Amino acid sequence: MNWRDFKFKIPLFKFTFSTGKPGYKVNIPIVDAFNAYKKGKPMVDQLRDLFIEKCLKLEGQTETDGKNRSPFIDADNKRAGVAMGSPYCLTSSLCRFDEACSELGLKNVVGIHASTQNWYRKVPKQFILKHGKKGCIAIFQSKGDKSRGHAAPVRENMMAGSAYFRTIEFNTDGTGSRDGDGVWKKTRSVDGSHSMRFLGFVDVCAWVEESNK
Repeated sequence: MNWRDFKFKIPLFKFTFSTGKPGYKVNIPIVDAFNAYKKGKPMVDQLRDLFIEKCLKLEGQTETDGKNRSPFIDADNKRAGVAMGSPYCLTSSLCRFDEACSELGLKNVVGIHASTQNWYRKVPKQFILKHGKKGCIAIFQSKGDKSRGHAAPVRENMMAGSAYFRTIEFNTDGTGSRDGDGVWKKTRSVDGSHSMRFLGFVDVCAWVEESNK
């Protein structure tokens, strides 16, 4: 075999090198390799990734048809069975989660809800965490009105020893309001803010994983 032209295979990738001309050529089916890698990941991790991916795809979307109104917001609120113009931080988060479950063929026992405070009270305690993981939903409570709050999907695992976590949120804005104008990345703290107290992280992915065993 001429060493100048050879092929070899390793798991997931196929490399083709040719040194007959200056430089070399590499042929790698990246998409196939990445899909194979994803299939090898635990289902709960695939769900975490897909949930956040679906949230991030809406980053920068804003209210276009009045307060808490736009085509995607209206569609989400319709799925939740609430009035058009209702707050959508939790509704839109759970709609994206439901889409991720459906795509992976998982039964979604979490459902779609609109009220952060009513939903949080009903979450099984074993799925409420103090340290955030990717794909959890952080729940806050308004300091001025305990019946109101905010939901924030966590887009990255929290660093050990840190109070901060990164999110991709619906119904927020540049100031971090719980009643904003669209979908934005934020950095939050378990210490809360001047207007909201932090309650906990709901691990919706572990919840669905447990129910699908």
